[in-house]
Amino acid sequence: MFLESVWSAIPELEWESQETLKQTSGLDEGTLKQTVEFLARWEFVEIRQYPDVQIRRKPGALSPVQTVTLLRSIDEPKSPEPSDGVRIATRIACRVCGCRNLTLTGHNEVECETCHEKQWFSLDRKTNKLSEVGTPTRRSIWKRMFVRLGIPQPALIQHFG
Repeated sequence: MFLESVWSAIPELEWESQETLKQTSGLDEGTLKQTVEFLARWEFVEIRQYPDVQIRRKPGALSPVQTVTLLRSIDEPKSPEPSDGVRIATRIACRVCGCRNLTLTGHNEVECETCHEKQWFSLDRKTNKLSEVGTPTRRSIWKRMFVRLGIPQPALIQHFG
């Protein structure tokens, strides 16, 4: 990325001429000018016009790429938590290329940053509601037995109220 190449060519405490930056970064004059204007507009660098254009990083300024990464991490949705179950597996690498850089794109969905393959993030097993309530009542035992025997549900309601 040319923004990072220009950023790394700009010293933090010393002033650097635009011509030296052009040689160091390897960019043409128009692209370099736009990049420097962007950096100045968002206050990553300081510019002075004495005797020619000179540029330096603002002391303590983060790299623009680090800034974007930080902002993305704030906006990035959290990994989905199992709502009413037990997490069986969580994806740690892409199933296609094996890359470990995955970006959460939606509920239980990630995208590989290398091959852009969308895939699931986690496998969750739902818990059995009967086991959470405790011992099933006598009525539910009868209902389960009649269901296994093939007796229709309306007959259960008439028979056991």
